[in-house]
Amino acid sequence: MDEVLTGPVEDFLYQPIPFEVWHYTKLSGLRGILSTGKVWATEARSTNDQTEFVHARDIALEYLKAAERSDQHSKFVLDEAYNVVEHAFNTGGLSLKRN
Repeated sequence: MDEVLTGPVEDFLYQPIPFEVWHYTKLSGLRGILSTGKVWATEARSTNDQTEFVHARDIALEYLKAAERSDQHSKFVLDEAYNVVEHAFNTGGLSLKRN
């Protein structure tokens, strides 16, 4: 019997596909998407819209803030995960200031 996973990630993944999905590209990019059935991602620091880059950070930090800290162990783990995400985006490998 398969285990049924539940949680915020699973809830997101099992949402119905929206009627409209927006993707900004040139006509040649649209042709490539339609002909291959694939969408390629750009190196995040190379985008011209910073909000695209920090959206994932904002979701992760919001989730980590809201997660239940029912005991000392979960509090420690969630607080450390929060610190890791903040570090990665502020000064670490995902920082916009990094070359």
